[in-house]
Formats: sequence, C-alpha cells, structure tokens
Amino acid sequence: MKDYCNVKGGRYKFDVLSFDRRIPDISAVYIFANKQYEPLYIGESLDIWERIEYNKNSDRTKWNCANEKGFNYICFHPVLVKENLRRIELHR
Repeated sequence: MKDYCNVKGGRYKFDVLSFDRRIPDISAVYIFANKQYEPLYIGESLDIWERIEYNKNSDRTKWNCANEKGFNYICFHPVLVKENLRRIELHR
C-alpha cells in the first residue's frame, strides 16, 4: 500500500503491483510509478486491466513513455462509483 495526496490534500491508499503482474479488472484511479513511487502517469478507468492492456499494445504509447522514465509499479485505488473517479484529482 502507498498513500498519495489529491490536489485538495486528501490522502488515498493505493495497492501496488509490479508492472509485470496481472492487474484486476476493476474501476480505479491508477498510477504508473518508478522505484521511488513517484508518479510518471496518472489515469482513471472503469476497467484498468483493459485500459492498461490497451496502453501496452497501442501506438499512443503511454506505456512506452512511462517505461522510458523508469516505470516499475502500477498503483491503483479502486473506485466503486463512476462519478468518484475524477473527484480524487491527484497531483500530476
């Protein structure tokens, strides 16, 4: 678990997995992070497994950009209600 703060100072707990692990197919805010858990990319999705698989295999290459910056972990905070995905508003 890793804590991240949003723009209003709220703290959220994120589960942490190495980038090569299978991510659950849940709604969540997610972070591509380096070894120091610094955010390299922040996103949200109704199905993070599907979104991350898309990023890995697409030409848009958020995945490649994060890899070039030292991407080691995927941190995710499950969100049960779609409207709450954007409320977290993490620092980028």
